[in-house]
Amino acid sequence: MVLVAQSGGDYRRHIPVRPDYRQLSQRLHPANSPRGIDSAAAVALPGLQRRISPLYPTVELATGLLFVACYLVFGFTAEGLKWAIFAALMVILTVTDFRERILPDKVNFVGLALGLLISLFTKPVDGTAHWLSGLLFAYPPPPPVISFVDALLGAIVASGLLWLVA
Repeated sequence: MVLVAQSGGDYRRHIPVRPDYRQLSQRLHPANSPRGIDSAAAVALPGLQRRISPLYPTVELATGLLFVACYLVFGFTAEGLKWAIFAALMVILTVTDFRERILPDKVNFVGLALGLLISLFTKPVDGTAHWLSGLLFAYPPPPPVISFVDALLGAIVASGLLWLVA
């Protein structure tokens, strides 16, 4: 708190006053709002009078557990980052599909772009691109290019199959 002193007058006007904790408690815990999770929301968003759905902490817990699992399996590597991002996107898509019955294009396209970008830093998973490069070129391209083409082929085939089904 910054105090600005003015010339003349009573110095006590510039001394900070302690807040009245009874009023603060009544504002944070109105009579029609139960204590608990809503209390934290009331601190962050004063005036919020609705209960928070149990879906939100469940989603946060599931995402956190998936991140821990990715770290335990892959460590702090590009592979771990790839699978952590994939897990987060799957949680977003699953919950959105469950609640809204739609898979948002923004989430899908962000996942596609991040997947193709991260493929430049990871090893190729299957040998499709490596096999094709052996047929087309005398010398295989560098591993990042093979991994990128492998991811691109996977995206094309998967989206093509889903487009045919829809």
